[in-house]
Amino acid sequence: MTAPLPVDEDGALRPALQALEDAVHALCGTKYEYLDSKLISTPSLYLQLMDAVTGEQVNSGGGSASKSRPPLWLDAFDLLHEIDTALEIWQPAYTGVPASIGRMHWLLQRKWRPQDVKRIEQLADNLRDWAVKINNRLNPQPRKSLPAPCPACGVETVYRKDECGEPIRQAALQISALGCQCMSCRYMWEPSRFYILAGALGYPMPEGVLE
Repeated sequence: MTAPLPVDEDGALRPALQALEDAVHALCGTKYEYLDSKLISTPSLYLQLMDAVTGEQVNSGGGSASKSRPPLWLDAFDLLHEIDTALEIWQPAYTGVPASIGRMHWLLQRKWRPQDVKRIEQLADNLRDWAVKINNRLNPQPRKSLPAPCPACGVETVYRKDECGEPIRQAALQISALGCQCMSCRYMWEPSRFYILAGALGYPMPEGVLE
């Protein structure tokens, strides 16, 4: 006699579906923001990513100047391909255009069951992660270079590719609002640990940081 297949345990369906709906909205919902005391709408993150792939002008509506992209922005293309491929596997049927937005809306219309909660949570996590990746690519946090070798790995200079695929030399240590990270070994010093980094590099204590 063949043993029955294991069945996932029931989970809390309503919170999981709400999380999925929020994640879908974060990725393909129209964005609203205030500009000069006026509420304006901007395209969804997914549509902004599509525009970025073709090199169109990108303007979030927040007052910053538009940024022109190369005819094909490979970084955006790779991310868009990743999203489209995964959604086609998850939800083959759809209506509307573009296809991926139609597939995301169909995910919300499925007849989900309590034993599907883990799967729903996985889908929501992936969608949220993509929304963060798109935002980071279209609106990167400003960085400053720290001309010193990384205390963790000793590397001072690394090479990265620009949007056209050309190598660019830069300092390994890059400072942003999130902290200071080495682009070689990926070690991160959070702002609360800047005093440790300053001591290791022999720099004066950063202003506003208490040991």
